[in-house]
Amino acid sequence: MTAYLNGQYLPLAEARISPLDRGFLFGDGAYEVIPVYSRRPFRIDEHLRRLQHTLDGIRLANPHGAAEWRERIGRVVADAQSEDQSVYIQVTRGADSKRDHAFPQGVPPTVFIFSAPLVTTADAVREAGIAAVTALDNRWLRCLHADFEAAVGVRFPRAQLGAFVILGGNQHRAAQHRA
Repeated sequence: MTAYLNGQYLPLAEARISPLDRGFLFGDGAYEVIPVYSRRPFRIDEHLRRLQHTLDGIRLANPHGAAEWRERIGRVVADAQSEDQSVYIQVTRGADSKRDHAFPQGVPPTVFIFSAPLVTTADAVREAGIAAVTALDNRWLRCLHADFEAAVGVRFPRAQLGAFVILGGNQHRAAQHRA
């Protein structure tokens, strides 16, 4: 299985990311998942626009243009064994030489892409249905922005993003309170 990591195509098992990568330390990054049917990425332009929206939302420059993304995704898809796949893209603010909450300057982003077989629901299960219990999922309400797929909802530095913190039912600028 081929992966793309920071300009190199390599076997997924050989991909290595620094423990100082901000995506690992702080969840400081964005991800996108693109389903692939018959080796054709589904709605790739929409997915790339959503990735751009997420990167804009966390103020992380997009390391690639749309054509570059398509080329890299295409190669990972072509090298995979499955016709139907799930392509995962992760872009982080990169690995600095130290752990610091401030956004680093001059650090290249980490770009990681890999593909796995697309897991689908069996026909028999779709026909028969399943029993389910639903519950409120409020995880997205706790994120910095719920309309993009940030890796975690980058906690720091909130003030740089113009974020607000709710404390005791009162809204405050993030710079006033650090949680």
